[in-house]
Amino acid sequence: MLNHILQHLENVGATVSTTKFILATLTAVIVGHKCTFKGRVPDDSKVQKIHDWPVPKNAMQVHGFLSMCSVLLLINLTKKDIPFEFGPKHYEGMQILKESILESPALQCLDYECSHKVILAVDTSNIAVGFLLSQKGNDGKHYPSCFSSIALSKVESCYLQAKLELY
Repeated sequence: MLNHILQHLENVGATVSTTKFILATLTAVIVGHKCTFKGRVPDDSKVQKIHDWPVPKNAMQVHGFLSMCSVLLLINLTKKDIPFEFGPKHYEGMQILKESILESPALQCLDYECSHKVILAVDTSNIAVGFLLSQKGNDGKHYPSCFSSIALSKVESCYLQAKLELY
C-alpha cells in the first residue's frame, strides 16, 4: 500500500521530503495547527509564548502582551497618566486571558478554496513586532488563523518607526 501511494505521488510530479513526510500518524502539525482525528487545535509551539508570558514589570511589557490580545483592565496599565500598579486583579485578568486564548476553538485554518480575503495585521512597538493572520467569514467577521510575535534586538529597537513597521 505504501509503495502504491509513493508511486502515485511520483506519477503526479510530487516531491517528497523524507524528513517532512509523515504517514499513518495520530497527529500532525500542518500550517500551525495540530490535526487529529478529533479535529484541529493550535499547535502548542504557536501558543506557548502566551502560556509562558511573564508577569509584566512595566507598562511597555504590558503593551507587548496586548499587541497579541486585548483586555481593558490591562490596557489601563499602558496609559501614561496612570501610575503602573500591577496588582492581583491584573494578574487574574492576565491569567484568564492566557487560558482563554490557549483553550479557544476560535483559531481556524485558512480556507484556500473560498474567495474570502486573508488579512495580515501587524503591530510594532520598540521591543517587539506582533502579527495576526485572519480570514473574513461568510458573516463578514474576521476569524483568526495564527498569531505570533518577534522580539526586536537592541539594534533593531533603535530603528525609526517607519522602518519597524516595514520589518
